[in-house]
Amino acid sequence: MLSVATPARCRSTLSNVSFSGNRAGIHGGGIFNTDNSDSLIRNTVLWNNLDSSGTGTASASIVNDNNASPQLSHSLVQGCNPDCAWNSACGIDSGNNLPDADPMFMNMPDPETAPTSIGNLRLNAGSRAIDTGNNAYIDDINSVTDLDGNPRKVCDAVDLGPFEYLPNLLFHNRLEVQNP
Repeated sequence: MLSVATPARCRSTLSNVSFSGNRAGIHGGGIFNTDNSDSLIRNTVLWNNLDSSGTGTASASIVNDNNASPQLSHSLVQGCNPDCAWNSACGIDSGNNLPDADPMFMNMPDPETAPTSIGNLRLNAGSRAIDTGNNAYIDDINSVTDLDGNPRKVCDAVDLGPFEYLPNLLFHNRLEVQNP
């Protein structure tokens, strides 16, 4: 009797990150998972990436190949949840993923010009990604500040992506402080 070993699952975790303005020659402009990848993707935004299928498609956001099965939760992934109908090709919907809606970045990077450092992935007022994350995912990594060094959680829930939205004026300890 022949016995074949099952390849081990590989798990990486992506929390509070944004992928935008990336370009791939074939597919998976945002993320390409392969070889039994079992990633956790949470509090994350994948938006306006490009591959051979075009810009903003599900496969331009995320591609899963060769038994890859990522679990996505509390995320906004372009092309993966149109009209609140999860596209299973994107991976496993582990709950609370937002329906497709522009995250309203301050300056959306253009995937046609990739690679580039031009763009600003901070959220504008009115973004659906504000206050829709899961606080447990920042507590897991003891994250108390965002990428700018500002408080990681301003209201009840953390924002999606690496930056917490801050309005122009903040009231901190009863003092009005101008936000840079």
